Amino acid sequence: MPSFEKLCDNVGQSQQVARPRLSVEGSCYQPFKDTVCQDLALELLNHQTLPISAVAEQAGFSAPAAFSRAFKKWQQRSPADYRQSLAANGYTKNYPISQFYLDARVQRIYGGSNEIVKEVISRSL
Repeated sequence: MPSFEKLCDNVGQSQQVARPRLSVEGSCYQPFKDTVCQDLALELLNHQTLPISAVAEQAGFSAPAAFSRAFKKWQQRSPADYRQSLAANGYTKNYPISQFYLDARVQRIYGGSNEIVKEVISRSL
């Protein structure tokens, strides 16, 4: 997901204008971004053949350790523990995930989320 600065540039709004507009909507960018990253990570962790480092990268984290810390904050357990609980309950996908599929899922989740934020900060007050 792009930085707030980049998203504002894409929409043609300054950060000084965008922040109050998000505030009027009762939101700010970082929690929204965290939710999108979490949703993507939860979905990708279903794929047992996708390494956790790849999940971290696709979710926008610079390092697997940073992803693990954030994931523990969100889910109160590590990505590996989450994945094990999925496997124990039969909720995993054990087939290889193609790069095309991965790119499409990332684009769908991030793209749709970006559109929501863009719409909010593009509205006139």
